[in-house]
Amino acid sequence: MNKLYRQTKDVEGIEVGGEWIIMHVKNRTLTKLNGAGGTIWSLLHTQKSVSELTVELSKQLNYRHIIDETDVQTVLGELLQIGIIESFFEKQVNSY
Repeated sequence: MNKLYRQTKDVEGIEVGGEWIIMHVKNRTLTKLNGAGGTIWSLLHTQKSVSELTVELSKQLNYRHIIDETDVQTVLGELLQIGIIESFFEKQVNSY
């Protein structure tokens, strides 16, 4: 099964000067994200895997930097810990 990530419900964000301000309505928290954290969070308006996020980050950086999936997973872990994204396993569709 493939693990996917997406923004948590009840979370709103706004980009200001290259940084993201994330408000978690239910938890009543504000989080400021810059750099990779903000970019990754913004990409998770739809569900994505670590591989998809890695490719998207590379595209956004015009392939100037090598993006490692381990680094993406580290950022995802931090975003999960503060509760502004969630993870789940993709359901497999059986075809007979």
